Amino acid sequence: FQFFIKWFDYGMPPHAGWGLGFSRLMMMLTNRGSVKEVTLFPRDKKRLTP
Repeated sequence: FQFFIKWFDYGMPPHAGWGLGFSRLMMMLTNRGSVKEVTLFPRDKKRLTP
């Protein structure tokens, strides 16, 4: 695991915009229109803390 973490000392590896993430995957699987609908604690102007 240390070998993997060492690479992040130099920044994030390139992913060409395909860094999907769990929330966006769930958005596509549940056919929702917004990531906020599937995120447990969505952030917006009125909600800055969980």
